Amino acid sequence: TTACDTKMNQKKTLNFKISSSPYSTDPLDYDAYSHHVAFGSVYATLVTQYSPGKILGVIAKNWSNSNQSKEWSFTIKENLLYDNGDIISPARIAQSFTRTAYLMKEKGSNDVFPAKLKGIQKLSSPNGLFEGVQYIGNTITFKFAVPVPDLLELISFGLFGIVHPSNYDKETGKWIDNKSIVASGNYSLLEWSTSHLILSLRNNHLLNIGHPKKYENIKIDWNSKNESFDMSYGSQEDYKDKKNFTFAPGVNANITYIHCFSWSNPNGPLYSIHTRKILREAFFKQLKNEGLTRSHSFFPFEINGIMPIREETKKPHKLIKEIKLNLPFPVSTHLIKRKILNSLHVSAKNLSIPVASKEFSMKELVEHLEPTHKHFVDISTITTGILTAAPLGDIRFMFLSKEGIRLPDSTGKIHTELSKKSPNLQKVNQEIWDQAIIWPIGHFPLGYWHRESVDLSKINLNLPPLDFNWLGSI
Repeated sequence: TTACDTKMNQKKTLNFKISSSPYSTDPLDYDAYSHHVAFGSVYATLVTQYSPGKILGVIAKNWSNSNQSKEWSFTIKENLLYDNGDIISPARIAQSFTRTAYLMKEKGSNDVFPAKLKGIQKLSSPNGLFEGVQYIGNTITFKFAVPVPDLLELISFGLFGIVHPSNYDKETGKWIDNKSIVASGNYSLLEWSTSHLILSLRNNHLLNIGHPKKYENIKIDWNSKNESFDMSYGSQEDYKDKKNFTFAPGVNANITYIHCFSWSNPNGPLYSIHTRKILREAFFKQLKNEGLTRSHSFFPFEINGIMPIREETKKPHKLIKEIKLNLPFPVSTHLIKRKILNSLHVSAKNLSIPVASKEFSMKELVEHLEPTHKHFVDISTITTGILTAAPLGDIRFMFLSKEGIRLPDSTGKIHTELSKKSPNLQKVNQEIWDQAIIWPIGHFPLGYWHRESVDLSKINLNLPPLDFNWLGSI
């Protein structure tokens, strides 16, 4: 028990359990699930989608677009403060977006933000001025070279959280301390230990969004042995035997898949598409033995135009050369993930492939998404989400951005299709299968296990993970 624990009123504290520890407060690292949970309410965005059925202003009071959605203007709420007392001014907001644009450009991201911002190629520092992000008075304006009708959905993502300039180097944009942040949102980072972190509801902030009875403290715990929690995210099977817990399901908008990390290494075991297809077939066979029915599509069928992919009638069965695999240990607090990892191990064994088991953290998994990274694990499972009603922005981000899940495209066909104004998403779906680097597993109904005292009535369950602003106590 820590000093913070003894000071916190348990009725005003939500204990939330996650499976892996966060490692960075930088919004550019936001796409790791643990960061969604830990910091989604610590930095504020201009707008939010977490209110069911509508987009609300957070830092922005109102907004408008013109010139066929090539230009967007946001009026900023007045008298908003960072948790250090500084004003969240239009100048600091513009600085925050400019830093994000500069670093994404330097990484080669081809997503709409920043690639289509006007003047982005001339931006030479995270502290510079350019045509794409400007402010006058109390208004921030974004100018794009192409129409961006879905900008509101895009910038509601935590990657575009508003940060304080003291958190990053002015010359390079590099985040100074991965365990420190000046909060722009309703919660401050109070404590960070080896097993948990604690968020505290601020008393000097005026963000009038979310639940009227917000929790005063949020304790986020990744100690797998700790069962004293109020809420966790997972499948219907994870905590079905836990007394006094209720499952609140979201839509089937989650995508669980296998990512072959070593596909790009000529000396790697999964460089050959022939090898990947053989292992994929063995894996799916074992997955069925584990009681999991796989999907015949990477994208959920709720997306308009998505159909089952065409699979080979003749499937390879024999390895051309001997390989060895490095796999994550088949352990997890989530039942589905355990079954998937176990299926990888068993299918390799059935093919007489020697396996070495490795510890594999969330930070290491994110690093492995870079094809040029020196991989010590060859293959693992990942779960991501997609907005099925308007999926194109998410899909472009998955493939074109150098942030997030960074899905590979070994032939370039996916990038070519996504560069079109109205891409054929089924062609993308089929090409994912044909490349055999990403293996679609399923779209499992994930949701929140919670005690009855936790009120979820204000939250958008179709948009995981959650933002603690929208949770409260009954």
